[in-house]
Amino acid sequence: MSRTARGRFARARLRYAAWLTASLCLLTCSSGGSSGSGGPGQPVAERFPIDGVVDLDAFETVHEATVSLQSDLGEGVVVRTSLLRWAFANDDRSLYVALEWFDETYDHAFDINDGPVDFDGVRISFDVNGNGLLDPNEDARTVIAADVGSQYVDQHVGAEETDPIGDGVARLRYDASRSVYQAELLITLGPDALGQDGPLGAATRYNLLLFDHVQLGPGTGNGGYAFPVDSPWPNLPLWPAGPHAHPTLPTDLEGLIVFISTHEEPNGEIYAFDPRTRSTTRITFRPGLKKENVSAHGALAHARSELQLEKLCALIFPEHVASRRILEKCGFSSRGKRSYGVHVLERLVIALS
Repeated sequence: MSRTARGRFARARLRYAAWLTASLCLLTCSSGGSSGSGGPGQPVAERFPIDGVVDLDAFETVHEATVSLQSDLGEGVVVRTSLLRWAFANDDRSLYVALEWFDETYDHAFDINDGPVDFDGVRISFDVNGNGLLDPNEDARTVIAADVGSQYVDQHVGAEETDPIGDGVARLRYDASRSVYQAELLITLGPDALGQDGPLGAATRYNLLLFDHVQLGPGTGNGGYAFPVDSPWPNLPLWPAGPHAHPTLPTDLEGLIVFISTHEEPNGEIYAFDPRTRSTTRITFRPGLKKENVSAHGALAHARSELQLEKLCALIFPEHVASRRILEKCGFSSRGKRSYGVHVLERLVIALS
C-alpha cells in the first residue's frame, strides 16, 4: 500500500469520532472464562465462549508488539507505550481473536442517552485480498470499554462505514488487579449478504489499533497501531480447516426472532417473528429514527438506548411486543431516564447472555 493510500485511510480510521458515536452497539458481559483447544471438529464459537476473558497460554502461537500510543487520536506525540499480545484460531466458518494489553487506567464512562463518553478499546482492520490497498467493503471490527460492559461495531471501508448487516460478536473486560484489558472477537470468514466484510483468507493482511482515553466530546484521545500503516501488514495466520460440527437450524424452531426491516419505513422499524405461529409483530413506531445493523446477538447500532431496551423488552417480555409503550411496561420512564425496572432488566440480560 502506498504511503498516501495508507496514510489517508489511517487518518480516517483514527478520526473516528463521528462514525463511532453513530455505530457502536451495546454488548453486556457474562461471567466465565474461555476454554482450551477442544475436540476435533469443534467450532471455535464453542471452544471459546465470547465473554471477554482469554487464556493466551491455550495457544501454541502468541504474537506481541509494543504499541506507541500517540496523542491527537494517533497523529500527535507519543504519550506512552503498551504491550499488546494476541492469538488467533479458526474453523471453516469463523475467526477467533484473543487480545490482551496493558493499561493503567480503566476509561469506560458511558451515558445512557449520549453513549460513550471516555473509553479505551481495540480495532482490527483487514486488507482482505492482501493487495496492499484498503478497498471498498473490506472489513474492520471495533470493541470498546463501556459502563459495566463493552460495545462492538462491525464496519467496512466505504462512505457509510457501519455494516447494515452487523455480524460477529466481541466483548472486552478490564482486570484492575493486573492493569490489563482482555478482549475477544468472533468474526465470520465469509462476506455477508451485501458482499461486505470478507472473505478472509490466506492472502488477507491485518493490523490492530489501540484506543486510549478517547473522549468524543472534545475529540481527544490516544491511538496507536501494532504495525506501521506505511509498511506491509502481516498475513492473517489461518489454519486449513475441514467441516466442523456447526449447529443446524431445528425443524421445530421456537423462541422469538427480532429483526429490522425497511419495507414499511425508509429508516427501518424493529419487528418480532415467532417461528411457531409464523406471525410477525411490529415493535417500534419511530419512522424518524434510523435503525440498522442487527448483530448475531441482536445488538443494535444507529439506535438510541431506548431502541436497544425496546428490543430487550421484546425478547424477555414478549407479551408486550405489540404495545406502543413497551418501555414503560418494562420499567422505562416516559422521560427516558433510567429507572429501577430498567436496571433490573439490564442485569437480567447479563445473567441470560
